[in-house]
Amino acid sequence: MTTVCKTVFATLLVVALTSPLLGDATPAAPAAAPDASQTIHLRAERLPDQARHDIGAVASRAVLRAFVEAHPGVDLEPFVMPQVSTSTSFDSGPLMAIAGGVPPNVMFVNFRRSSTYIAQGFLEPMEVLIARVQSANPRVRETGAAGKWLADPSQAEIEKSIDAIKSRIPPPMWPVIYREDETGVIAGRHVWCINTTNLIVALLYRKDLFYDAGLDPERPPRDWNEFLEYARRLTIPERNQYGLGLYGPTMSWATSTFFTSNGARIVEKDSQGKWSAVYGSDDAADALHFIWRLCREPFKRDGRTIRGTTLIYPDRLDIPWNRGQLGMQLNYLNEELLSNINPQLIGIAPVPLSPKGTRSSEINGEMLGVFSGSTPAQKLAAAKYIWFVTSDEALRIRTKTYVDGGYGIVTSPELLRRFGYDRLLAQVPKEWSD
Repeated sequence: MTTVCKTVFATLLVVALTSPLLGDATPAAPAAAPDASQTIHLRAERLPDQARHDIGAVASRAVLRAFVEAHPGVDLEPFVMPQVSTSTSFDSGPLMAIAGGVPPNVMFVNFRRSSTYIAQGFLEPMEVLIARVQSANPRVRETGAAGKWLADPSQAEIEKSIDAIKSRIPPPMWPVIYREDETGVIAGRHVWCINTTNLIVALLYRKDLFYDAGLDPERPPRDWNEFLEYARRLTIPERNQYGLGLYGPTMSWATSTFFTSNGARIVEKDSQGKWSAVYGSDDAADALHFIWRLCREPFKRDGRTIRGTTLIYPDRLDIPWNRGQLGMQLNYLNEELLSNINPQLIGIAPVPLSPKGTRSSEINGEMLGVFSGSTPAQKLAAAKYIWFVTSDEALRIRTKTYVDGGYGIVTSPELLRRFGYDRLLAQVPKEWSD
């Protein structure tokens, strides 16, 4: 079956599984004004998985319960799609659901998806929705018989909303979240989504393998020269052990930190707003040469030649990592990862310095936005949900859940201070605090 046929079949399957009556062509009635006596049904991506029992999932469920208790008129259900292809369903699922008429009202967005979603008009400007939620004028939350808003928030209310959203966003992420619609359909800059999780790439290393190789488990490699030296000492082919692990299908992502740390750029936007590849530089060539040295350069040990230090793995790196086959890896730091690792076994460090004495690490985020094709009532409810799960109250609930569950040491020191858990700060590993 061709790819096109598979996509068409998947879309038809979605409609068949989710539409109550395929033959009913009656147009939907205009959206009524939100009413406390009516239940608003929302399909949301990234709701906490009920089958998971790690502390991150427990904390997310605690936040969800608090929202449901505060908004009894909102019925949240997880967005699910048939698993058509394990390699593409992560991206294609929401697109097929939109085509099938059963989109998620709360959409998961990351940096990579954001341009596509904005260009396709899938996301509703968040600053206007938050202004509607917070406005003292109830008419901005009401619709007429035709499903149109009775009134719009004032410009002052919208600007206040933008400031409130910006206060929740790390400064490096703001240009991604607040920007123009590249298609030009919607004029001006807008807030398209709000981040729920901040991600940064760091160096993770196995302290037990460092110790076995005669390396100090409390002193990770500081620069590229040490990184290569450590990787070679950690590589033991007869044990199927490697100094470094890279995820093969995304090698460009896995190695990008070496390019940016050395001052190289991959793409740049010109004055006309067009993106161009700019990696044909000496800085990029030097970074690529270092990557080749890690992956393929022969070196000698005990009279034998060993070719490279790196396992380029075709599947998830946590498989060889958990088996003790990898000494180091570059990976996102997030709440889920931190809550599932043992600080006595796993060390965390910044990415190594380039020969220029500089380092650069990717910042990314998991974000939520509101699907623009939702009804007015759904848009307001979705905005309330996103505003709640990114609020201080949600952070307080998550922090308390972590501390009560004995996971205070993997909680952000900033949050421990903010919510009165100063006594736990001394238990947080120094490298995690840094």
